[in-house]
Amino acid sequence: MLLGSFVLMYLTLFCVDVSYVFVLFCADCFEVDNTSMSVKSIFGLDQISWGGSAGAIYEVWRLSPCCGSPDVMGALKCLGCWWLCGLCSSSKFYASSVDQQCALIPHCAMVVFLPCITTILLRHNWRKKTGVSGNIIGDCVCSYFCGPCSCCQVLRAAHPGDWNFFANGIKPPGIIAPQIKLLH
Repeated sequence: MLLGSFVLMYLTLFCVDVSYVFVLFCADCFEVDNTSMSVKSIFGLDQISWGGSAGAIYEVWRLSPCCGSPDVMGALKCLGCWWLCGLCSSSKFYASSVDQQCALIPHCAMVVFLPCITTILLRHNWRKKTGVSGNIIGDCVCSYFCGPCSCCQVLRAAHPGDWNFFANGIKPPGIIAPQIKLLH
């Protein structure tokens, strides 16, 4: 029990450290500049509402675009995809966020070995695809401090075919993506 607590604490600290270095590195490369930095953008408050089907980050009860209309079969499909095949669905969802077919490298590898960074990149890519303003620091803050709500918001912004591993029949992913893209 005590060993499990130490392992969990180490993984949590490692993921936070890796993502902090990632955000510091990306702050110079991407969309963060002195004119767009405000208190709202640093704390992710400018990303609370994406509008459209994604809605506000706190609207976790609104999963109808994600799981279909409120019916039993839609809910079972959603549960099957995310609880039983969560790794496959997450990999396909990340691949869809960069407009690629799912591949073992980098999509599955990112989800397995760098889940903390993948959640930030996934939120960033879907935010860019839907045209919502903000920056990667806000994506990081929303992903870590409002993780489940952030995941629901990103799922509402996407089409179910972007994450449903069973949508077009079960196809194994390719080995390597033709062009490795991390950001949209």
